[in-house]
Amino acid sequence: MSEAAPAQPSSDEKKAQKEEIHIVREERIVKGPKRFPPRLIVVPSDGVLQPGEVLRMRAVADAFPPASFTWFWNGFELRPSSTIRIHSNSNESTIEIANPRSGVYTVRAENELGQDSAKANMVVEGMKY
Repeated sequence: MSEAAPAQPSSDEKKAQKEEIHIVREERIVKGPKRFPPRLIVVPSDGVLQPGEVLRMRAVADAFPPASFTWFWNGFELRPSSTIRIHSNSNESTIEIANPRSGVYTVRAENELGQDSAKANMVVEGMKY
């Protein structure tokens, strides 16, 4: 009895096999750290200051890729100046403001996947918003 030669895959089957191999290789390339949008895990809290006190606030985010931070006062973006110091690194930011004003301070953490924000109401005794 003679054995039949194994059937050769059709061109469609060969194409499907190549695509399957390509997909497997692609999955291997994309594997890596899980990527996720920022979630603030340490946020500023409401407070009361005396005139002349320095306002210090800190925020920490859980995010990958790492978050960048932006600080606001009553909706206006705060930038470093002679009275404002902002220090941010991988998923953490601090702000120090000499002679702060009463108002709502907001921190926003963001990366390419999303953003999160938190607000703190600060009152400087004897000052209005």
